[in-house]
Amino acid sequence: MQLTQAVLKELLSYDPVTGIFVWIVDTPWAIRGQRAGTRQHDGYRRIGIRGVGYAEHRLAWVYMTGSFPRLKIDHRNRIRDQNHWTNLRLATHPQNCQNKKCSGATLHRSGKWQAQIKVNGKSKYLGLFDDRAAAERAYLAAKAAMHPFWNPS
Repeated sequence: MQLTQAVLKELLSYDPVTGIFVWIVDTPWAIRGQRAGTRQHDGYRRIGIRGVGYAEHRLAWVYMTGSFPRLKIDHRNRIRDQNHWTNLRLATHPQNCQNKKCSGATLHRSGKWQAQIKVNGKSKYLGLFDDRAAAERAYLAAKAAMHPFWNPS
């Protein structure tokens, strides 16, 4: 049986401003008023409901919209355990991957720093640079131009 919004709302309350779920009933595993879930080693929070573990950000989506998301849920600020409603958005897998911090710079065999970016699964060469900072700036400029879903903050 898939969890429904109605069942979720019978068990938990969700504050869309803070992103926190709280138990509203006593259960064998939780006390009313207690914050639900735990932070996992990967940074995401999970909540166990009736023997099934759910990602907290996906439960927030169900709570607010009434259905499980068909796509991924992206954390706009890239902080995996901050599940306030304005921080969550639907994303395709490529969009979700673009909202990650990375430098785009690697040390080339010439001793210079190479910048490259992937666009639609293909690498695009951005050039060789004397230092890593310059290569990273070229990468970030290209990323801002080519990936509007990316959040540079």
